[in-house]
Amino acid sequence: MNRLKGIRVGFRADASLSIGSGHVMRCLTLAEELKSRGAQVSFLCRDVPGNLINLVENKGYPVVRIRLVGEPEADWQNDAGQCLTNLHESGGIDWLVLDHYRLDYAWESALRPVARNIFVIDDLADRRHDCDVLLDQNYYTDSDNRYPGLVPSTCQMLLGPAYALLRDEFAAARKKLRHRDGCVRRVLVFFGGSDLGNATVKVLQAIGHLKHPELFFDVVVGLHNPHQEKLKTEASNMEKVDLHIQVNNMAELIAASDLYVGAPGTTTWERSCLGLPSLVMTTSPSQIAATRDLHRIGALTYLGEADAITSEQIARALEECMVGPEQLKQQSVKAMMLVDGNGVARCADNIHKSPRG
Repeated sequence: MNRLKGIRVGFRADASLSIGSGHVMRCLTLAEELKSRGAQVSFLCRDVPGNLINLVENKGYPVVRIRLVGEPEADWQNDAGQCLTNLHESGGIDWLVLDHYRLDYAWESALRPVARNIFVIDDLADRRHDCDVLLDQNYYTDSDNRYPGLVPSTCQMLLGPAYALLRDEFAAARKKLRHRDGCVRRVLVFFGGSDLGNATVKVLQAIGHLKHPELFFDVVVGLHNPHQEKLKTEASNMEKVDLHIQVNNMAELIAASDLYVGAPGTTTWERSCLGLPSLVMTTSPSQIAATRDLHRIGALTYLGEADAITSEQIARALEECMVGPEQLKQQSVKAMMLVDGNGVARCADNIHKSPRG
């Protein structure tokens, strides 16, 4: 499949200790699909603590390192200037993919001279965009009413989990997924790439309150999690806990698990694709609305904001899951109805033809 042969695509996304890894990771998923179709792909990333530049480069993509000057919120002009210069020197690109909460219409407009088309990935709907395609892969009950007035009238909208950017391993795992009977034997724990608030340790503490010593826990943390050493010490004293750092087999772990405890984010759609029932705690205000909407339709269980949840509350929620297999089975079915694992292909289909030529 070489429908994008010769098309040049640049991704502008960051990872950091405060931002986390989600933006870069979902861009990498789209990048892999575009590369497989013949596109030439590169990245533009800020060189800040917690970045994933080495990971991106190790996957074979050239990276332009953007140097931070001043505070991130006030530095969009410097950011745009560096991107503009680098892309101009390389001859411009056909598509610029932007996945960044701190950049908006002004930055996008500034890059128009070197980018024939702009593809924005967003899920906040809190600022204007100058883009040709906008992707918001989250589920909202009012998704059709979120972006009017924020994007050009000609912008193509890709809304909802049908467009979720999942690696092909999830669609493959879905085809051979075992029957989920609602019984909990293995639990997956993940609070994102950074987990600055260390909600992970609360789950480890909750395990000590459980009356089910037979439960096994896979605990996943990101490469730049600042609490790694403390978590390693905690986990080493627990017989049925495996601590995984920066995994590349998330589909395998989700498929093997019976329940998830952790934050939302991109993993929401990975779990939904494979029908994993979930106890979710939000780690950012931006996650609350979508998580509540998914709770309302029965696709997950929302416990509240992670900072306000205690280890005892987590333990009680786990205990309730042990006696409610039917509810977990229903949640699995409803989650799987949202995502089929082919979203990245649908997004790539909207790049093969450039609206602006």
